Amino acid sequence: MFLRRKGTVTHVWFGRSWAVLMMAVALSSFAIPGADGKYSWIHGLSAYVTIAVPFAVYSAVRGRIAAHRRLMFGLYIGGLVVAGPFALHPGRLLGHAVRSALGVA
Repeated sequence: MFLRRKGTVTHVWFGRSWAVLMMAVALSSFAIPGADGKYSWIHGLSAYVTIAVPFAVYSAVRGRIAAHRRLMFGLYIGGLVVAGPFALHPGRLLGHAVRSALGVA
């Protein structure tokens, strides 16, 4: 998305798909509490995503491209670059599932 030309039909459809998937992941994370039954700071990021994604889409539709760009870039950095490695930490459920699927102890 970042390397492709903005405003094209491809950009719009990839963007819509990415927004829907981000919302699905964020909302489904609330069904997975931590081992102690409580939510972690990563769930706080999920709450932010459920607010920021619709606002970013709304910003694009209303022509506020700078706000749209900032929100989407922030969601990418926060969701994938920052939270991703923490979600795969050995003590977390997702990290355990990935290591089990790869056959790593």
